[in-house]
Amino acid sequence: AILILNSLQDLPAARPSTCLTNITSMAGQNTLTEDTIDQIHDFAQALPYFTENNFSLQGVTDLFTAKLHLRRYVQERDGVETSLKDATSLVLRLKEEHDKVKGQLQGFYQRTNSLLPDLDAAVSNQQGLGQLTSEFSQRLELSVTKLKSPKCPILIAGETSSGKSSLLNLVLGEQMLPTSTLSSTSIICELRYGEQRKAKIFKWNGEEIEVSLEDPSSDQKSLEKLSIYIHQKGDREQETFEFKRAEIYLPLEFLKEGITIVDSPGVGESEKMDEVVFDYMEEAFAFIYVINSANAGGIQKDRLGKLLTVVSTKGREQLEAKPSKSNPSKDTNAATFSPRAAIFVCNKWDQVPAHEAQTVKKEQLRVLKRYWHGCTDDQVFRLCTTDAAKALEHGVVMKDFRELLDGIERLIPISLQNKLQVYYSLLEQVLCRIKFVLDATVENAAETMTNEERRKRLHKAETNFNFLKRNASDTIENMKVMLEGHVDDCVVKISSLLENNPRVQELATSWGSSELTEQSDIQVVKKKVESEVCLRLQNFIIDWEGKEGYFKEAKDGIEKQFREQLSEIEEAMSAVERSLVGQGDEDDTNQLDLSMAQVIGSDTGSSAESVFDLTITEKVLIGVSSPLWIPAAALGALLSAPAMFFVSPKGIFKKLGEMKAKRKFNEDKLEFMRKQGLKVLAKFKERDSLRAYVVQQMKPSYLFLDSCEQSISEAIASNLNLVEHLKKDARSVENVRRDVEGLRKKVDNIHEELTVFGVWHVQAFDYDNEELTVRDTIVSS
Repeated sequence: AILILNSLQDLPAARPSTCLTNITSMAGQNTLTEDTIDQIHDFAQALPYFTENNFSLQGVTDLFTAKLHLRRYVQERDGVETSLKDATSLVLRLKEEHDKVKGQLQGFYQRTNSLLPDLDAAVSNQQGLGQLTSEFSQRLELSVTKLKSPKCPILIAGETSSGKSSLLNLVLGEQMLPTSTLSSTSIICELRYGEQRKAKIFKWNGEEIEVSLEDPSSDQKSLEKLSIYIHQKGDREQETFEFKRAEIYLPLEFLKEGITIVDSPGVGESEKMDEVVFDYMEEAFAFIYVINSANAGGIQKDRLGKLLTVVSTKGREQLEAKPSKSNPSKDTNAATFSPRAAIFVCNKWDQVPAHEAQTVKKEQLRVLKRYWHGCTDDQVFRLCTTDAAKALEHGVVMKDFRELLDGIERLIPISLQNKLQVYYSLLEQVLCRIKFVLDATVENAAETMTNEERRKRLHKAETNFNFLKRNASDTIENMKVMLEGHVDDCVVKISSLLENNPRVQELATSWGSSELTEQSDIQVVKKKVESEVCLRLQNFIIDWEGKEGYFKEAKDGIEKQFREQLSEIEEAMSAVERSLVGQGDEDDTNQLDLSMAQVIGSDTGSSAESVFDLTITEKVLIGVSSPLWIPAAALGALLSAPAMFFVSPKGIFKKLGEMKAKRKFNEDKLEFMRKQGLKVLAKFKERDSLRAYVVQQMKPSYLFLDSCEQSISEAIASNLNLVEHLKKDARSVENVRRDVEGLRKKVDNIHEELTVFGVWHVQAFDYDNEELTVRDTIVSS
């Protein structure tokens, strides 16, 4: 009664009975839906729906619970699923489906690997020496190991006090851990299945500590034992905390299926811990980033920017770590983290004023798209975990939470398909190469050729491959020189921008009285000023780039040049390979004078079309492959890179001068910070620093060229090795066919089945039209 009277006081002056009659008639005019419930802002608007439908007011204590009663009626009427286990069962189903598909692909790998000894015997007539198959076996074994991995981490990261643990409990439909336990954690916490409640704590030095969580008095007391290991007191930027991560074992059915929940500390507080977060992102089944919308609806741009810096930097470092004697198992074809794997949840949305909601939405999307290249609108969700949890207790699934579940169901498969596509493409490449080797062996024994003709043909192929090796090397070097020229031009452009714009100095010297002034450690302040000024300057440069598009134009020009030059190399190599399998005219490889274009001569029909000119879908459908084996990770780094991205200060500066003026620091911290900001600005503007910054921007192009150079070298070496085997092969055509035909049929069967598998499971390509055009013309593996 009090709720009703309070609501009626807000209505226009009229008799209560008249008002009730009016709003009841208004309710009758509208069909009750979740959208109409969203438009109810006071109890007087809700009451007519209770009256009209004879709903009981029992349990209604406020407007929120009144709307919950109405939502439950609508969801029951419309048959909406309201099980608390929806999210849990959804993730388990997706994992089960992915494991099944992974198992099929693993089977293709194992069948292909089992044929390799027979391939050696068929081509070189020497069983099991592995001289021709070693190039395949290592790649296949590394990929099979990845496919067999049972790891299935769901990574939760986000801003401090954003409600990560509350969201985790909400999505899983049960209290995995009290939110206070994982609130503001300083280290990675992995939740795993275990019959015994316990935790394993790992230090940075490798030491391990086991903590029992079996406290008979209460679960809370058991979990409180973890606090000294997972909560760091003081400033996290000092990075002195000795603990790296914790594995928490709990007897929860959801975890029994092999899923691991990874709750990360606040992103952007510690570079050292952000790098650990990235290591989990690579294998993440899903990556959820939680944003605190209560913070003026905004995003902590410095922290998201830092995470993006770690993602891009660590990804490039891994690509640079090529296989070596000390690390022969380096997998250059491993799936890298895809921006499409991220799900952004703007939590505490109820604290955003209704009249500001649209403005805040636009700003959040703008910031996310800047700091997280590749982010799309359908990756961003807004809700209040507290309201959603209360609703679930009443058997109601809030619309915004249901949209998040739908998003998880839609986005996780995209992420998993991206990982599968890498391994699918690798195996498809291997099978195409095996078929080429077998066809070359059969053609080499053709009855239509005399021994002298055979000798001349192989000698010509050998000469052409060696010519191509020299010419391709020169081409790559020219491309590197061109890239260096672009770097120099960009350095001049940015230097001019920083020198001539009056806002630049303000970016280095503007500090609010609340920023860092309470910090007493001079080194902490120095590091934070350096990081903040770097971030401000890069934001300023990226704003300029957004208007001018200078870097985008430069990168587009580089990619166009790469595409044209690599197409020539690829077509030239394809022409020589075709001569080994009896395709194309004899005159195709007669003239090798000044350019690689002359290698392919007049043959521009049938299989002469460059794989660079085929669409992704055509490649999947017809199983066409390129002689160039470019790692997907390097290709992805080039194509998915934004025009500009954030670079860590240590990637720009070698070292700033040491701070010794501690007395002045304590006397006037703002003045000290202003001077330190100017010092950082001066260092940033130095040519060496600007060049380091631009080189980092162009790093994907450098890595792509390095990968192409290695791929071309390996492809030519493989072909020369094959030619040597064919020179020594003195078998009759009957013996060769006997050794090869059965194996060829087995390879064809695997390849055909793999192609069908690809159409069913690797056909969803998450690229927009603009990106797809670029990828179509460059991709070759």
